[in-house]
Amino acid sequence: MITKKSSNNKWQFWIDRGGTFTDVIGVSPDDVIHVKKILTAHKNESFKIILEHIYSIIRSTDADGHVDESIGEIKLGTTLGTNALLEKKGAKTVLVVTKGYKDLLSIGHQNRELLFSFNIRKESTFWESAVEVGGRISASGKILDRLDENDVVNVLKTRKINSFDAVAVALINSHINPAHENLVAKKLQDLGIDNLAISHQSSSMLGYVDRANTAVVDAYLKPLLEKYVAGIKKEIGKVNFLIMQSHGGLAEAENFQGRNSILSGPAGGVIGAVKTARNRGFDKIICFDMGGTSTDVAHYHDNYEYRSQSKIESITINSNSMDIHTVAAGGGSIVDFDGIRYKVGPESGGSYPGPACYGNGGPVTVTDCNVLIGIIRPEYFPTLFGKNKNSPIDRDLVVSIFEKIKDDSKNKLKEDMTIYQIAEGFLELAVKKMANAIKKISIDKGHDIKNYVLNCYGGAAAQHCCAVADSLSIKEIFISNNASVLSALGIGLSDRQIIIEKSINKILCDSIVKELPIFAERIIKDSKLNFKRQELVTSEIFLKLKFEDTSDTFLIPLSDSNSMRDQFMQSFKKSYGFLEQNKNLFVESILVKTIEASKINLNALSSNSSEHVNTNKTALEKKVFEDGQWKDIPFYQLEELSSQKSIIGPAVIISPNNTVLIKTGWTCDCYDNHDLLLRKLNPSEKNNLLIKSQNTKIAMEVAIFGNQIVSVAEQMGSALKKTATSINIKERLDYSCAIFDSEGSLLASAPHIPVHLGSMSDCVKTLIEKMSGSLKSGQTYVTNDPFRGGTHLPDITCISPVFASENHRAPVFFVASRGHHADIGGITPGSMPAESLNIQQEGILFKLMMAVKDNVFREKEITRILLDSNYPARNIAHNIADLKAQIAANQTGINELQTKLIEFGEASVTDLSKRLLNQGEQFVRKIIPDLNSGTFEACLDEGQKISVDVRVNKNQKEITFDFENTNGQLKTNFNAPKSITKACIIYVLRSLICDKEIPLNDGCLIPVKLKIPKKSLLDPSYPAAVVAGNVEISQKIVDVILAALGIQAFSQGTMNNLSFGNSRFQYYETISGGSGAGKNYDGSSARQTHMTNSRITDPEVMEHHFPVLLEEFSIRQNSGGKGQYNGGDGVCRKIKFFESVSLSILSSSRVFRPTGLDGGLQGLAGRNFHIDEAGCHHELPGCAQIEIKPGESILIHTPGGGGFGEPSFD
Repeated sequence: MITKKSSNNKWQFWIDRGGTFTDVIGVSPDDVIHVKKILTAHKNESFKIILEHIYSIIRSTDADGHVDESIGEIKLGTTLGTNALLEKKGAKTVLVVTKGYKDLLSIGHQNRELLFSFNIRKESTFWESAVEVGGRISASGKILDRLDENDVVNVLKTRKINSFDAVAVALINSHINPAHENLVAKKLQDLGIDNLAISHQSSSMLGYVDRANTAVVDAYLKPLLEKYVAGIKKEIGKVNFLIMQSHGGLAEAENFQGRNSILSGPAGGVIGAVKTARNRGFDKIICFDMGGTSTDVAHYHDNYEYRSQSKIESITINSNSMDIHTVAAGGGSIVDFDGIRYKVGPESGGSYPGPACYGNGGPVTVTDCNVLIGIIRPEYFPTLFGKNKNSPIDRDLVVSIFEKIKDDSKNKLKEDMTIYQIAEGFLELAVKKMANAIKKISIDKGHDIKNYVLNCYGGAAAQHCCAVADSLSIKEIFISNNASVLSALGIGLSDRQIIIEKSINKILCDSIVKELPIFAERIIKDSKLNFKRQELVTSEIFLKLKFEDTSDTFLIPLSDSNSMRDQFMQSFKKSYGFLEQNKNLFVESILVKTIEASKINLNALSSNSSEHVNTNKTALEKKVFEDGQWKDIPFYQLEELSSQKSIIGPAVIISPNNTVLIKTGWTCDCYDNHDLLLRKLNPSEKNNLLIKSQNTKIAMEVAIFGNQIVSVAEQMGSALKKTATSINIKERLDYSCAIFDSEGSLLASAPHIPVHLGSMSDCVKTLIEKMSGSLKSGQTYVTNDPFRGGTHLPDITCISPVFASENHRAPVFFVASRGHHADIGGITPGSMPAESLNIQQEGILFKLMMAVKDNVFREKEITRILLDSNYPARNIAHNIADLKAQIAANQTGINELQTKLIEFGEASVTDLSKRLLNQGEQFVRKIIPDLNSGTFEACLDEGQKISVDVRVNKNQKEITFDFENTNGQLKTNFNAPKSITKACIIYVLRSLICDKEIPLNDGCLIPVKLKIPKKSLLDPSYPAAVVAGNVEISQKIVDVILAALGIQAFSQGTMNNLSFGNSRFQYYETISGGSGAGKNYDGSSARQTHMTNSRITDPEVMEHHFPVLLEEFSIRQNSGGKGQYNGGDGVCRKIKFFESVSLSILSSSRVFRPTGLDGGLQGLAGRNFHIDEAGCHHELPGCAQIEIKPGESILIHTPGGGGFGEPSFD
């Protein structure tokens, strides 16, 4: 029941305005709930429609009342802000930035969203123009160059700032010292501009790009939200009006901001799920919201969980929000057989045309699968479908479409499945996706969820809840009687709340702990000003703690140092299974919650439905296909259920807005208010009710297995990023994780760094070859040997065997993680020497050694090797920490794969692994007939050539890559180990497969013949120098292959490697450039291309950690080659140094420009400059090793991509 002590005797209305439907809950003065579900109107005046329904609810209960005076409060959750971002319907916005940064948000983090796509999608931007102003503040907050007021005014007037609807101001390091931003804001206000967002007010967190994007989103949405709020307030008068925020708290409408709107509705769902489950005595809760296009999941145990960032349209914004994970699997997710494998999503049929059964020409979806097997039935659905919106759902149409799928799969796979088996298999695929999403917010964080309750809401969750719970070994499921409007209910039950997060970035110590309560009190005092009843306000203070130099934080309540340390250690060990006892704890930020608690309590049902229950009505039996067979099962109406009788599955419960499937092996109890509690039967209670299907065919099992294996690799990558020390791993994401079969073949990987993924299997095969008789559980081996599957020495690979049990002698899988270490020794800091002549000069070589024995890390042995060289590693503590992170990532993979071995069985896993490789082979054979033979060559800057002859055998569906005419091994370091060419080929072939979800595996290479001359620059012998081969030659190999196939012009052809450091620190980065144009698309500007996808370190993070100043990072305009389709532009990156450093540049395409194709023009070559203290520019060669003095700078111009097709100069 919603019980409210209504002193003013008025109605409350709680509204969730979704993209398709708007849910309205009215709570009358006598505490009775009234529910309306209406179609969402997509105009600003849509609230008038909502009001009409609100008034109709009031009139239906009180015909004589004065409607306008009957409403006491309205609470609203809305997707208005999210939709405006997705549909690009915000304000015309201008961005004011620090000089040199006008393109920085266009460049973003420089990585591409889709790894295997030649046509790189342009990142979304929500601003139309950028204006640069002078002045500069350092990472410590010191003003290095004071901002001139007159110059600011002149710039703003010259750029016609008044012609824009909104302004975002984002100046670097303003989170430390906002003086310059405040000055710009004042001058804007003097010019009459009120719609502005200032980055340090939008977010006070370290990280320029994300903070600037947050300010842009605030500015972009501000006029729209203000207009929307003003329109509503005009309609409702003095009625109290609150809006739901992403973090689960309500705000006064006039204080609602764009950055807090992204998860407004889903946050209400989490609040509703938690409060309804807690009302039934549950305190460990998994929130499971399955809608039409996606599924949202969240974890709760004692406290709500938050995250500091949200992502929308490929940009990240800083905004505290509920930690809600979304996966593209909903009722409208498209199911398909592509001729090789079965798949579910990520595409959706949407609300229109919707599922095929709607009769609007839509695709077959998860909903159609439920229609086909009898769970969703026309007789229980309204007749709102078809062309005239008056027909029932069309099951016959669904049957006919599935018959075509069945015939196609039988023809291609030689497997005779019924349409019902296929539909059930699709549903299992969808269930596994949803279960994986739940794992990410629970099991991956160390929570054992077997004793949790799964709270299901949304239109489709109840149809799949038992299957999802079974996948996660959850034994209880709760379904509220308000499950279909739970987000609206949660919005009504939420507290008024403000959450403020401020950067601290200091080591945890007693002096800091003493200062923080004073700091927090200032935040609380300011926050209270936004509450009307300040005497009711309480506060909570948390610190985000982490180990120093790592990225994963834990939210710990503020207390004394020892208590916080103990609580952090418990949380960290729970998540990762190990501790770093000697590491400092670091305070990343302080988070302050200011709360006015809701006075509404949930304790008994009161609704406007009839209280009479007919317990004698007989349930109707219907045929449903479950676990591989047809069963006659009862269908109950929810309002007719009695609390005196348990329902034993299989059964279906129908309500006006929900369909609940109780699967075999589950029982359901109904509370007096029609809340449902489903429980898993104990094995002794099943009485043979649970019949496991033996009819799932192999192809469907392969699809399920493939999705599961990719998920394991993703979990490994997540663990590595969170626990690593190196900026290369945690910030630039220069790492990869993968799963291999018992023979060392790549089975699946997460979408990390391509040059890593295609080459790691050779490392695993070397381990098998050398150590096959000695492999045991509890071992991890380390290698970076470029001549046995490695790439270059900084890329260190950790490999662990996976056994089915302690008694098994042979591994079933191998897991491996590869990370780029900041320094591994060698003649220059950063271990990327421009002038190395042999492998010893490039750093420490681990040929293959055991790093972990009997689960014990051999730190002394590793340290001895890192020191035992003429050029030892410079920061061994970081090497050790990153190796431990890689080993922890491997253990994550081992644990998950052993679970899969139990689930599938060892014999089945071995067979499925082979079939997964066969799928990779079939996908490549499928694309080969569309390719054409060709030859091409690329010149290195020193004149040597890489030549390829690609021969396509369309009849045999085979392809040969012949590099016989490539130059021999070089005396320089531009030699690429053989495994790199293999990695390039697998990357090209995988990118040509137009399916972004298939696992990358070694099966792709089965139809491939590879010819590389020994002792060539593509197959060098020890002790050749190879550091540039991985980063530079790999890019050239891809360019020549794509050009030979006639697919794409040359991209920048380099990674523009920049490393610098001294005995105190080391730093390494690769810099983006232009991608080549293709047959029907322009190249992309300022993006990582082909064999790398590492991010660039954020300017503020870089300046915070290193004694440098990023003076410019901009797009190098017109550097892309012209053509019918133009090549992408490169970038200009200028860094000033405050300490003496040794600096190394490894780059290509400085002499020979990126080649155009089919008449397209070349892109501009790159250029490197050393700028002395006097400002004189000294051009450097592509590979240079120099000493930099304080006050000097380096300037890199990266190449543009080649054009495609003859340009038109009209």
